[in-house]
Amino acid sequence: SRLASERDFLKSKSQDAEEPTDQRLGLPQPPLQKAYAPNAALIDLPSPREVAPRSIDLFDLIQRRQSRREYSAEPITLAELSFLLWATQGVKRIVKDGFATMRTVPSGGSRHAFETYLAVNRVDGLEPGVYRYLALEHRLIRVSSPPDLPAQLG
Repeated sequence: SRLASERDFLKSKSQDAEEPTDQRLGLPQPPLQKAYAPNAALIDLPSPREVAPRSIDLFDLIQRRQSRREYSAEPITLAELSFLLWATQGVKRIVKDGFATMRTVPSGGSRHAFETYLAVNRVDGLEPGVYRYLALEHRLIRVSSPPDLPAQLG
């Protein structure tokens, strides 16, 4: 059948192109989180449970979803930001004595080989700037501040 021949085609290509992964080669795994300066000022985030959405029917949620091109000038709260960060990269638990993290998002081999940075403009309780999310601690660390535009333009 056509389906069987297409399946065979895909299998043959993947076997020919298969290269050993870092994990199969026995290379050390990357750290669970990129290091930061020990004296860095960390910003505690509220528990994401503080603003967890109420229960809603999945069908209704999808049915009501719509794109928006105009955004509110109202800032979000630190608790709302906390929930968004947890939902997109949160650590549910650390397994095997620090070997891997189980997170709210999937990753091949539980490697989660990326960091989350955010540009903050309007969040109650946070100065505008660029922050890095420390998923293991559920905290933020400030990376940079916006330039002093009046001084630069003056």
